[in-house]
Amino acid sequence: PAIQTPQTSRIFLRGMPTNNKQTVIDLLGVERYNPNSASWTLSSSDQALRRRLLFLTSLIDDPYGSSGRADRVYLAGWTDQALTEFALRGADANTQSETLILLELLAEHAPPPGSVTVSAEQFGWVVRQQQSFGAVTPIGLVMQPGEDAVFEYTPFASAQLARVDRLTIALKEVTSGARIVPVQVWDWDAGIWEGVELVDFQTVISAPARFIGPNNAVRLRVVSDGAGGYLRAGRLVVEQSGVF
Repeated sequence: PAIQTPQTSRIFLRGMPTNNKQTVIDLLGVERYNPNSASWTLSSSDQALRRRLLFLTSLIDDPYGSSGRADRVYLAGWTDQALTEFALRGADANTQSETLILLELLAEHAPPPGSVTVSAEQFGWVVRQQQSFGAVTPIGLVMQPGEDAVFEYTPFASAQLARVDRLTIALKEVTSGARIVPVQVWDWDAGIWEGVELVDFQTVISAPARFIGPNNAVRLRVVSDGAGGYLRAGRLVVEQSGVF
């Protein structure tokens, strides 16, 4: 079978996707992803690409803008032959086959020497607690007066530092008015919440040992009333700097 690949080969790690179809974009290629059906032509190449787009979008959804690939690596390719033979009896038919082949590759993690930064894209998160009218998540963060939520961030296994020297907490794409946003960080040693302020939506903690839990987890609590009642942000993220 003819394996078709994008003109430029790519290795896709888990990034911070821009929407819930990032995996579809990765598989088709940025230059080939076109959800605007009004612009499709009747050319054979456009129709083949449209079949792939419809096939992928019917199966794939990336909730909260996360592809879920973590630090795993995949090889994707298309073939124009069906892997299973089938026939439509009792009617004329024109068969056009599209098969997607996905292979997970074995990847070896080689930690770099010296000081490194584990970026926000290398963390998973979970909502530990929330008091709100609807779901509150650190992606597309929207909070009303009287609401609060606790988020826990854990770096992927291959991104867990042996020593964390610096912890960064930041709000991205903020649309609320206040430029100083209070956030509480869980002190794993004392078992209490400690308040910090995100000045210009960011703070850096240079002695973070007590805020680093099992597997380098970080737990944050956000209370909307401390931010003026209404909080709107694209993402609440953490980063860690140190050595492997």
